[in-house]
Amino acid sequence: MQDIVKYHNDFNKVKLPSLTEQEQNIFFGIISKIKTKGEGKIGRVTIISTPKQISYSKETIKFTPQELLEFSTENLTNKALGNMLLTLREKIFKADFTMLIEKDDEDLIGKVIINLFETFTLLYPKNDTEYKNLLRVEMTIHPYFSYLVDELNANFTRFELAEFFALSGKYTKTIYRQLKQFRQTGWAEWDFNEFKSLLDIPESYALCDIDKQILKPALKELTQERNLFDFGKRIPFKDLKYIKIKKGGNRVTAIRFEWTKEKAQELE
Repeated sequence: MQDIVKYHNDFNKVKLPSLTEQEQNIFFGIISKIKTKGEGKIGRVTIISTPKQISYSKETIKFTPQELLEFSTENLTNKALGNMLLTLREKIFKADFTMLIEKDDEDLIGKVIINLFETFTLLYPKNDTEYKNLLRVEMTIHPYFSYLVDELNANFTRFELAEFFALSGKYTKTIYRQLKQFRQTGWAEWDFNEFKSLLDIPESYALCDIDKQILKPALKELTQERNLFDFGKRIPFKDLKYIKIKKGGNRVTAIRFEWTKEKAQELE
């Protein structure tokens, strides 16, 4: 599998709902295939995090069950895939994504709460009243979010699906995506509360729980050499380590990750 996931860095700021390993595989498999087309424009809204106006186009993206099963590392039946997609759809639609916007024609600024997907439809045969035989999945990306997968000139995150699929642990996959944005710098740092929010870590987790159940397993996974066949042997992040930055005694205020930075040609 040589598919590349590539999206605007702003996507890393979006707090996704808590997705299982397989739901993440399916979701980012879908993201890897989304390419909207056409020249249709909808409105004149500037996303503040990008310093330009964006032309929106909208197209229905279609997948067969066979295409989606390529993203799963489990041997799912058609019905199981349909059930997973229903759960994924519910999680995504329950999550409100807040974006800062400005309307230059009215000299206004504000926040808009929207959803990543504008539509997400599962289609079955007309006589399949028990919804067992999924035939097709159709979806459209909300126009405000189209730039996340279309405007990819310089500020983008990319990784191989094969490497992403090979990782175990939902938190590990999220840390992997976040670090890939800084793959060529060799370090990344977050405010600790922001980091916990990005990973959707339960409030009930004490610091020792985060170490034992999230950070140490992720470090093990992300420093393990893997044979990715077409890509050869590779370690996701060589010499990866994390440092908890403390202030005022033992209070952790930030977390910093360091690793051997990737060479520019490794992922080009």
